[in-house]
Amino acid sequence: MLLLTLDTNTDILSCSITNNEKLISEINIYNLKNHSINSINTIDQVLKNSNLTLNEIDGFILSKGPGSFTGLRIAFSIIKAFSYSLNKPMISISSLDCLNFRENFNGITCSIIDALRDEIYINSFSNKESIITNSYEGDIIHIDKIKEYLEEKHKSINDILFTGDGTIKFETQIRKYFPNSYINKKPITSYDYALLGLEKFKLNLFDNSKISTPSYIRVSQAQEMLLKKIYD
Repeated sequence: MLLLTLDTNTDILSCSITNNEKLISEINIYNLKNHSINSINTIDQVLKNSNLTLNEIDGFILSKGPGSFTGLRIAFSIIKAFSYSLNKPMISISSLDCLNFRENFNGITCSIIDALRDEIYINSFSNKESIITNSYEGDIIHIDKIKEYLEEKHKSINDILFTGDGTIKFETQIRKYFPNSYINKKPITSYDYALLGLEKFKLNLFDNSKISTPSYIRVSQAQEMLLKKIYD
């Protein structure tokens, strides 16, 4: 199964083509601010590197967030257009789920993404297989509530691995609350999304390309300002 995956969720623009689990081609452009200009060219280059055309792709995968509001909209506009026009299935993958799924850890995995204002997007799992069919998008909490959050969710948090960009910003707090924990700071790429997406493709867990939308978990700053203006 040939799958094209696009991730514009962070300052890394990542695009890959896979054949089942095998990576055929991947391009990762780091510290990029303008995904809208570079996304289509990157997709074209990945296709050329793979000696494939867009029509030969069997399906599409993308990150649905949480993450950059603008970046998510870019990926969704592109992939939804491909899916609808070519009549090929698409699947959007939670960033939190993807971070957890890539880890091979015998214990709890906890993905945390920086949500600004000392807050984090968070989700955790004790069973990797359950991530494939998970539909819960995660939570947003203050970093100082992380131990309480995990204690309420899991019977034991003795063996735990943290992953995601929140581990970079909040490593001090993680070490304070979980001194024996493991931390993986490596960023996710489109290939990580592709591996989880493949498992969802096997179960036909497709998005509806007409109505699929990003997972923001909370409203954008612009929306907050608008709501405040309306209700104040």
